[in-house]
Amino acid sequence: MIKLNNYLSDLKIQASFLMHRFGLVLRGDRLWSISCVEIAIKCYKQATVFQLGGEPFLQAYYANFNKGQELLGRECQVLVCDFSQGFDANSFNSVLGTLVGGGLLFILPGVLMSNTADAIWLRQSLNKLITLSQGSPLPALPHITSKVAVVFSPYKEQSAAVDKIVHLIKSRKKCPFVLTANRGRGKSSALGIAAAQLMHSQTVRIVVTAPSVHAVESVFRHACRKLKGSQKTKYVLSHQDSLLSFIAPDKLLCGNIKCDLLIVDEAAAIPIPMLKNMVECYHRIVFASTVHGYEGSGRGFALKFVTWLRENRSGTDHLHLDRPIRWQRDDQLEKWQYQTFLLNLAEPIISPSKTFRLDLLHLYKLDKSMLVRQLKRLEDCFALLFYCHYQISPNDFFLLLKDNSFHIYVMLFKDECIGCMVVVEEGGLKPSTVKKIQEGGSRLKGQLVPSVIVKNMGIVEAAYSISLRIMRIVVHPKYRRLGVGSKMIDMLDEQIDDVDYISTSFGATQEFVDFWLANKFFPISIGSKRDQASGCHSLIMIKSNSLAWLEKAQVFFKQNLDYLLSCTLKTLEPEIVRILLSTTTSSSLSPTRYLKLNALIDIYIKGGSNFDAVAFQIKKLINSLSARDFIHVSCLVLAKVIQQKSWKECVEQFHLSGWKQCEFQLKKELNQLLTYLWCKMN
Repeated sequence: MIKLNNYLSDLKIQASFLMHRFGLVLRGDRLWSISCVEIAIKCYKQATVFQLGGEPFLQAYYANFNKGQELLGRECQVLVCDFSQGFDANSFNSVLGTLVGGGLLFILPGVLMSNTADAIWLRQSLNKLITLSQGSPLPALPHITSKVAVVFSPYKEQSAAVDKIVHLIKSRKKCPFVLTANRGRGKSSALGIAAAQLMHSQTVRIVVTAPSVHAVESVFRHACRKLKGSQKTKYVLSHQDSLLSFIAPDKLLCGNIKCDLLIVDEAAAIPIPMLKNMVECYHRIVFASTVHGYEGSGRGFALKFVTWLRENRSGTDHLHLDRPIRWQRDDQLEKWQYQTFLLNLAEPIISPSKTFRLDLLHLYKLDKSMLVRQLKRLEDCFALLFYCHYQISPNDFFLLLKDNSFHIYVMLFKDECIGCMVVVEEGGLKPSTVKKIQEGGSRLKGQLVPSVIVKNMGIVEAAYSISLRIMRIVVHPKYRRLGVGSKMIDMLDEQIDDVDYISTSFGATQEFVDFWLANKFFPISIGSKRDQASGCHSLIMIKSNSLAWLEKAQVFFKQNLDYLLSCTLKTLEPEIVRILLSTTTSSSLSPTRYLKLNALIDIYIKGGSNFDAVAFQIKKLINSLSARDFIHVSCLVLAKVIQQKSWKECVEQFHLSGWKQCEFQLKKELNQLLTYLWCKMN
């Protein structure tokens, strides 16, 4: 035990000297493991200890194995993670950020005897840390090359960010500020500190928005710490006459929210069209986003949206935070964390080939057991997924490795990964399970589409049918707009056997809906509320050539959509309304019907009638159009007639001066529609 005392003491000295953190895996009985941790604690003058999982055995701040987020916002010198009761990758990654430079991580791995791909991956990763085994010789200490103690000054970049945010609200220029950061670089704390400084120095109304209120808890926490005597509820922090309040992205754009500063945190998770609308509606904005690791599509955000900002708002300022605030660069534990959870992946570098042809592509399903041993292929797939999709977490990665119903398909061109898909098997449910769904039981995990169809439409055949749901489909940026995504879907359809239909569920944007329609998918269900993460309504679409119940589902969708568009889908973007309506039509407008409707609408256009008298006639006309005709129906006509928005709502949405101008514009666009239809029929 004397040698162990010296070993842990020397390791702590090395960690403090470098301002790095070290991870240790303890392989032995529980009493021995506890004694190791207690020895390490005594190496510190005053150590704060956190424990994640297992039975509490120390005077430590404790969180259950899947509740690591509860420890965020605090710091510790010793972190104990016990996997004996379970392992949650999200929770573990969260709590690692609380361990400061000079600190030690102790992992009690438990049994971990499973031979699933996720367990194999985790065991291999733990073997890369320092391992202390009961009754075995101690390993060598990590090698140190530097002989000079590190001077640690982590807050320089963060202070610059705070200054820029404070300056933004005082500046006469109405230009956005973009703040990007790697994980653990103090982005959220900088936002909170800046908000606190502004609220303390003047009376301000600051609004913060994000995919969810949980994403900005750190912002509120840091602001609250800086403002003594402030009052906080879940969504509002008040200090004297100043307010910091959270408002969801969709509500922010629907209502006329007044504020002196708008902070958009984790902006990469919000669709770019919504971000552009924010720029139009609010003048002083901070767009903040993580651009590293699982929040990696922030890199796409930086490429697409920031480029657009600079082109349309010439004074846009941008600062990137790269320096860690709790440990020094090149931290050993951070390197291990990035490797284990694939947080260090960059966009795959591919040079487009002049010989590219769709018929040279190959799609195949990866063997996950082999994937763990073939790191390069695994990294290629996940690099694409991280770069193109925001809603991927460490738990998603481990679930994908573990669950046999999840599959990865990769598209290769000359042995390079240029695209991939993640699909999940659904359906094939037992009658007893279907009955539970009908009786209002909780939605089954991995059975999204069958559950929705059974619950909302009463079509039980959808649960008995075998299906594949495409969860993710991504194409390398260099090969987009070349038909690769569509080719992947076609090749998947050719390869699968004994599958009744293919489905997908996604946040509805015009671009995405157009893509799936082009690949012969049809909408059958749309969420009545916007998804917190994407800010969009979730749309389910399916593809099949043989389903007997598909026509029934399409009729249900058409009738349901007609009702929802005037109530819960009243704020749905008119561009998407137009696309969805065009998929539900099955007839074309006859000349006789056109002449009858045209006469009544024409009277209104010329001022002989009022809108309320002919609104239902206009709706009849729209519902009688063919799919190709809908492109000639304006967004204003859809908003006023189909979604039944008030004149005031239309004035605000289309930036008109008042209801008179709004009605004048409506008549003009109705006349254009009638003229088009007249020309078409003559």
